[in-house]
Amino acid sequence: MDKYKSYIIKKIPVIELPSSDILSIWEHHFIANKLGKKFYLQANLHGPEVVGIGVLLKLIEVIKKKGLKEGELKIVVSSNPIGLNSKISGYQVGYKNLNSTKYGNWNRIFKQKITDNSNYGIHVEDKLAHILQTISKGFGIVLDIHSAQNNIEVIYTFPNAIDLAKYLDV
Repeated sequence: MDKYKSYIIKKIPVIELPSSDILSIWEHHFIANKLGKKFYLQANLHGPEVVGIGVLLKLIEVIKKKGLKEGELKIVVSSNPIGLNSKISGYQVGYKNLNSTKYGNWNRIFKQKITDNSNYGIHVEDKLAHILQTISKGFGIVLDIHSAQNNIEVIYTFPNAIDLAKYLDV
């Protein structure tokens, strides 16, 4: 029996840099053989929040190995390549777009309503918000993983979730 019905990796360009490098978002979409709930997970909305990247990469590894029993799971490991690449003297500073004054924080880029047009205006923040809202549309459970620079490897959970934590090998 297959571990899941399909696994699709999609590269979504966000911005082209003056060097002609293209910063992109990578979407990992697992669809199980059985219908069920739809989960969307993303990490790294703020550039320095790198712990979530490791968490989601580990989750992808576990799903590839053990499968997805039901539903759908869409994962965006690094939801903000602009913030991830924002550094000053080697330190990550991507809590906001250093090249713009429109928004003071990446959390503030999202609108109440998304549209299906491709007119993003002049701000890359609006384009990024549109991309993230569009790829998460239709998913009933959405989780945005935030973290700090000095995280420690500890899991806190409820007693009834210990088996799940063991299953995920965390």
